Amino acid sequence: QPPDPARAAWCADIVLRSGAFSLVVVDGAPAASRETVTRLTRLAHESDAALVFVHATTRGGSPGSAVRLAVTRRDAATVTVHV
Repeated sequence: QPPDPARAAWCADIVLRSGAFSLVVVDGAPAASRETVTRLTRLAHESDAALVFVHATTRGGSPGSAVRLAVTRRDAATVTVHV
């Protein structure tokens, strides 16, 4: 979990440019700027990877959360996401 948005973006940038991963998840990062998200989205598209930002918040201050995400790719133009 990166300590700040700049470090999270740097890590995601390096991983996406490597082309070695088809899924990159940035977990627990503070909100990134629109410019950063646009750049990383472009890199993900160029490397044919999925990019997911997860920033979980909890109610009442209690730690822990769970998310179940199912992604189905039907064709090159359509992706269905169920949360």
